[in-house]
Amino acid sequence: MEIVNTDKHHIDDVINRPLVDEILPDVDTNHTLNKSVIGMGTILMNDKKIDTFQNLVTLQGREFLTSKMTGLAIPGGKDYSNYKIAYFGVGTGGSDPLNPNTRFGPYDNDTVLHNEVQISATEINLNANGYKYMGNGMHKRLSEVSIEKESHHIHTSAADIYVDNYTTIKCVLKLVDAEPIQDPFAFSEASLIAYEYNPTTNKPIEGSGILVARFTTSTKELNDDELTIKWYVLVW
Repeated sequence: MEIVNTDKHHIDDVINRPLVDEILPDVDTNHTLNKSVIGMGTILMNDKKIDTFQNLVTLQGREFLTSKMTGLAIPGGKDYSNYKIAYFGVGTGGSDPLNPNTRFGPYDNDTVLHNEVQISATEINLNANGYKYMGNGMHKRLSEVSIEKESHHIHTSAADIYVDNYTTIKCVLKLVDAEPIQDPFAFSEASLIAYEYNPTTNKPIEGSGILVARFTTSTKELNDDELTIKWYVLVW
């Protein structure tokens, strides 16, 4: 396990503080297992890997994907035809403040982060900055969204087949310590947010954001750090 700067991140005994994926699953982490649409990723602080995670695409997120993949409207529900995943949120509600190694959730019925933190109080919803922040400063635009290639080895009785297909969505989230309004910021949860875009102007519509996927992690305290999350969503 990589040793991080123990003073800077307030970790007094890092040897005895395992990464989340090294902790035995409990009732909370089991919510992320055996789901039809999942994702995984890496958390880096100042470009150093400090944790990995498995996310949960929520019921709302799966409804969104079902609608987008079929081109059909959800009966009695939202019209997701002009929505796209373009923003993220962060919060402190993913672990117990008294036991930072724990994880709470994620849960199927999550529609918001459990304790979302405002990322910016300025330049909100402004065309001048390309709508970098939305949701009254609670959501920040993703630094990168790309479709990634997966390589597969398919072994049959007749032959070995090697196939490359673009089946994974890569989202990169970047946050610097100066951004969150809460200081110090004890990061422990994040979400992918889909926004409705005006089809004429191609601009995000304020108030339309929905939580598509969420993950939780043990507490990581930001102290003049840059947090990077490389989040891979596997296509159903």
